[in-house]
Amino acid sequence: MTTHIIIMVKQPLPGFAKTRLIPALGESGAASLAARMLQHAVKQAVAADIGPVTLNYTPNTWRVADNVATANLHLRPQADGDLGARMAAACQHVQQHHPDQSILLMGTDCPALTSDVLQQMHDALLQHHACLIPANDGGYVALAMREYNPLVFTDIHWSTDAVATTTRDRIQSLGWRCQEFPHLVDIDEPEDLPHLPSFLTQY
Repeated sequence: MTTHIIIMVKQPLPGFAKTRLIPALGESGAASLAARMLQHAVKQAVAADIGPVTLNYTPNTWRVADNVATANLHLRPQADGDLGARMAAACQHVQQHHPDQSILLMGTDCPALTSDVLQQMHDALLQHHACLIPANDGGYVALAMREYNPLVFTDIHWSTDAVATTTRDRIQSLGWRCQEFPHLVDIDEPEDLPHLPSFLTQY
């Protein structure tokens, strides 16, 4: 089985990326951390070696190669709409063009989402229809599915502490078997910074 990793990513520009960290790090410091986390996420996704890796990026004017080496990556701009619409469009594109591939969605905010964890999610799909890693804030850091279904992304209150719960309910309503992993920490708020590994602390 091949699992296509989709990394949802925002250009690490000062004042645009990691804005909730600006009070602690300043605009340039928050953007610098975002760039380092992006590079780390890409490195882990490629190292997992479970299938193709696509950077689904915004804005569509971003020259992605300015921030990360793209030799082993597919690049695709994000669709319009809320986060759910953008993730749904990315998944739908993979399923339309590669119907034999499972899908793993991730962001760049969780340094603990390593290649080993991604491999474990891939392996879990051999016995489950989906697997989910909740985040400390009530969202999720990664979601893997054998196939795309729009119900998983529709009418969800994004950026709230109900995202993982609602997603879990949607998966259950589809009759899918889901393996849930222990929660991991997204680095979104100043209080999350102590969870950064030391190699990412040079802002």
